[in-house]
Amino acid sequence: MSRSRAPLVAATLTVLASLTAARAQPAAPARLGVRELAAEVLRAHPALRASREDVAAARAERRQAGLWPNPEAEAEWADALWFGAEGERSGSLGISQRLPVAGRLARARDVARADVAISQRDSAALALQLVADAEREAVTVLALERAIGAREEALEATRALAQISARRFRAAETSEADVNLLEIEVSSLEQERELLRLERAAAVITLNRLLSRPPDAPLEIEGALEASLFEAAAADAIVANALRERPDLNRLQTEVARARAEARLARAEAWEDWGVGAAYEREVGTIDDAGLELRDRDNLLALSLRIPLPLWNRNQGRVAAAHARERAAAERLAAAEQTVRAEIATALERTTRLRALSESHQAAALARARRNVELLERGYAQGITPVSEIVQGQRQLADASARLAETLGALRRAEIELEAAAAASPLLRELNTQENQQ
Repeated sequence: MSRSRAPLVAATLTVLASLTAARAQPAAPARLGVRELAAEVLRAHPALRASREDVAAARAERRQAGLWPNPEAEAEWADALWFGAEGERSGSLGISQRLPVAGRLARARDVARADVAISQRDSAALALQLVADAEREAVTVLALERAIGAREEALEATRALAQISARRFRAAETSEADVNLLEIEVSSLEQERELLRLERAAAVITLNRLLSRPPDAPLEIEGALEASLFEAAAADAIVANALRERPDLNRLQTEVARARAEARLARAEAWEDWGVGAAYEREVGTIDDAGLELRDRDNLLALSLRIPLPLWNRNQGRVAAAHARERAAAERLAAAEQTVRAEIATALERTTRLRALSESHQAAALARARRNVELLERGYAQGITPVSEIVQGQRQLADASARLAETLGALRRAEIELEAAAAASPLLRELNTQENQQ
């Protein structure tokens, strides 16, 4: 190998070695906050992208609905040569146009605009559901991590106590039953921790699916369970916002408006398009007058008007069906509004009670459990507290920590449900603003 090539080969080997090492290392986990994760779901989820294409298709159909019908050109040629009449022939050129009457195109555009609005509402409803699902699973991961941490803390303390008891047993200062009790508690805590890890892994797989990532992609959720996601306002204000912003309610309102527009379109289409036309005709003939053949040439201009009369078919059935759909949509809207009010009332009640529970009972119980473990460990060191009481105290502390994590997780999920019921997520407002600007 020449000296000039040696540095190039060395650099190439260095690059290949670095690439191989990078591939061997596991991918760095994504670290996202609860809101950030929901925003990423809105960006990455294929179903939401598909719904936006449905909106684009509805907008294209709206443009098509307002177009006039194309004109029609006509040409005709006739010649009597084939029947022995030489010189007899005629030809014509014409053009005709159908004229929409009774405002049919305007009524069709009204229906198409309603279809665009319905597609937008469907897309917004899907986004609302995706945000709620993503935030709910993210909070579940945070709560499980808190519970896993509580089990690991108890496991570490119990293992340390088991080691101390084992040394005391060898020195004949404690009984074998105490050692076995601690070993059993260590095994129990390990099993509980693994079950919680399995639940966390399942929640991470769900989040990766929402993010359109591989199921085994590492994912870490940032944030504290103590941080509130939704500051609840007065019930009347929440209900008013929901009735104004909920995409499912807006869709039903649009369905009512669409049914009315469809009824107007059906009445307009009872008058079929009028037809107007103009044609130029030229006829060439031969006249035999006293043995003299005379050629006759005629130039004609023809105008036509076609007016279909709505005598038998006035779209009575379509008009009646549209009015029936309007009444059905109005009834569904009324029922949906009642459901929304009930959802908000339930979420408000649940949020209020869970907040009070986490701020008073659960936090106080956790503080007392920690204090009790400290007293029991001090008594055990002095030889006046049996090991069974320490095990019980550690168990109470772990359970109190897990219950607080569970309560905080339930509180945050209740806030997410309340925010979804009120359609008050800032992510949805930003998304709606972006789509309206398109």
